[in-house]
Amino acid sequence: MEDVFMQMDNFNRRPGKLAVFREISAQAFDRTGSWSPGADKTTMCAETPPETAFDNVVWSQNKLLWNLAHKHQVPILPFYNTTLPRWNVREEKFCEAEGRRTNPESVCTDCTHLCWTPTLWASQVNTMSDLISKFK
Repeated sequence: MEDVFMQMDNFNRRPGKLAVFREISAQAFDRTGSWSPGADKTTMCAETPPETAFDNVVWSQNKLLWNLAHKHQVPILPFYNTTLPRWNVREEKFCEAEGRRTNPESVCTDCTHLCWTPTLWASQVNTMSDLISKFK
């Protein structure tokens, strides 16, 4: 990730350019807010309790990313808090790839929000782009 942020920093030094890193979205595995080995096979998605919302693997990863972003002067697009209350909004067909939904050996519960988040954050990026263009 160090290399990624260095490249983003170099890009941002070019006139009229701005690379922004979107933090990792919240997950809803086993009520912990983050995936753990086997969670996609054994649990259902559930709302993350407040006491674990900011004490899980994803939150720790975001803190590491924030430190790198700050070190390299790369803006972070907040996204964890946006997705945290949307634990039950996900694409059900995600796990049907390769028959994972119906195969008892590899049953899959997708609580990562990977399938629907692009449309959610696209509006944030568009809004940010509009704001940036006003300051050029």
